[in-house]
Amino acid sequence: RIGLAPLNLNFTREGYISEQHMAYFAARAKGGAGLIMTEAIRTSEAGTDRTFYDNPHMWRPAHQKGLSELAETVHYFGAKIIVQMNIGPGPQGSSKKMGLQPIAASPVGYEVPRENVPRKFLPFIERGEVYMNFKGEVPREMTVDEIHAETEQFAKSARMAAVSGVDGIEIHACHGYLVHSFLSPRFN
Repeated sequence: RIGLAPLNLNFTREGYISEQHMAYFAARAKGGAGLIMTEAIRTSEAGTDRTFYDNPHMWRPAHQKGLSELAETVHYFGAKIIVQMNIGPGPQGSSKKMGLQPIAASPVGYEVPRENVPRKFLPFIERGEVYMNFKGEVPREMTVDEIHAETEQFAKSARMAAVSGVDGIEIHACHGYLVHSFLSPRFN
């Protein structure tokens, strides 16, 4: 059996799991995938407000219903489901896209040298079909109170996901997202 790696589907509507979302994952589970991983689920309103993609949310009790149905559907077809959880963008965020200054552990901008991006992806990035900053703006350093609030909200969201019936949680903390900015000496 295989596992389905996480990828942004943009099937949710205002953060809620949609029928298209359910059908997509049900088809993969029915088709033989033994493990399903969702795209990053946003754990707070502040993180969601800074997000370019329409990821699922898990910071209101109303968000649990869709995730519970998704877990039940995947389980029905004999697969396990793990959710990625992520507060939202950090240094790689963009006020040009979202209207809010990015936040991070420290005021250090995210930078990806153009030569490090596969050439075949450049046209998609240049047309705006795939969002990516080559040289990001300098984020605002989070306050201690904001850090505590996001930490508490993340834990609450993880508990909500667990109650929804998922089989595991992956903390999505890579490539310039907010949690990554705390883990990397490059950004913190």
